[in-house]
Amino acid sequence: MTESTFNTEKPHIHIRPKKGWQVIDLGELRQYRDLFYFLVVRDIKALFLFIIY
Repeated sequence: MTESTFNTEKPHIHIRPKKGWQVIDLGELRQYRDLFYFLVVRDIKALFLFIIY
């Protein structure tokens, strides 16, 4: 078979943000609460270390 019979191109996926202000999805926040907690704690620690030094 020749190369032209196969579709070798990968599909292009475009992910775009929604426009305007979005309401916080509390169910999704609850689902990822551990990740949210660690990200907040990390930011607070970094802020205090930046203030101290």
